[in-house]
Amino acid sequence: MPERVSAVLCTFNGAAFVGPQLASVLAQSRGIDEIVVSDDASADGCIDRVRALLKGFVGDVQIQVNAATLGVTRNFERAMRLATGDICFLCDQDDVWRADKVQRMVAAFEREPGLVLLHSDARIIATAGKPTGERLLRALRVGRRDLASYDSGQALRVLLRRNIVTGATVAFRRRLLEWALPVPDDYWHDEWLALIAAALGAIKRIPEPLIDYRIHPDNQAGLRAVTPAATIGAALSGRGDFHAARTRKLDVLLERLRSLGSRVPSAQLRTVETCRDHWRVRANLPRRRTERIGLILAELRSGRYRHFSNGWRGALRDLIEPLS
Repeated sequence: MPERVSAVLCTFNGAAFVGPQLASVLAQSRGIDEIVVSDDASADGCIDRVRALLKGFVGDVQIQVNAATLGVTRNFERAMRLATGDICFLCDQDDVWRADKVQRMVAAFEREPGLVLLHSDARIIATAGKPTGERLLRALRVGRRDLASYDSGQALRVLLRRNIVTGATVAFRRRLLEWALPVPDDYWHDEWLALIAAALGAIKRIPEPLIDYRIHPDNQAGLRAVTPAATIGAALSGRGDFHAARTRKLDVLLERLRSLGSRVPSAQLRTVETCRDHWRVRANLPRRRTERIGLILAELRSGRYRHFSNGWRGALRDLIEPLS
């Protein structure tokens, strides 16, 4: 029996861009069986635009409108719970899908029954839809070494260091929701889904861009520029609660993975535990810099700065930044 496919679209004041996105969803070479729309209390007529665009759709449609704004993650979580497809595609309101996106990704799931989450790269377009010549992963400064590690079976280790999975490029088997929901506070929905799938050893990527990812002033989440000046300024201003917050997030991830029992390979669980222990050391460094040296050198020798942070740069930052 063919896989049933759901597109999960979340909107918020997206009337200006949702038309091209829905048009690209409806024009897929492999059709969509269900479209789920969750509108986060838009005030620009967005949901009326959506209803008009979906009038001719022959598949199933579910539309809900939130009474109050929930935010990106909670809105997607609510929408994902409604989806009934075997494979669910997350859909942002302001992007454009390539015509063969669904066909390519469904074929990959059919080839690999154990695959749980699949994502792709994206071509970046400007507000008016003109390509910028940039790709999403390159703009996010994801290097070749990280991608090679990711593709060779080390996706979890890469994702523990930084999220490279953008929700707009994601498709997943609906059974992932049994393990991933609810999404904990302090996690983005795409970040959390990717971590759970990677811990299960069931995540892959398609290197090619299968969507156009629109950059405009009203993006709710996504690509952000990080300048050298901002990085230096952050180091000199002190760490605040960042390292402790990172440790708490990893504790939450560990708790969820342990609740999944034997589904999570023991090696994957140990990887997360090692990462958590690294950030715990960093969160509890002594105030005096001279007292930090031994702890930082030990973390460098263990390789944990390289595996779970940004190597010697993270060590140097730990040495020089003031602790408040």
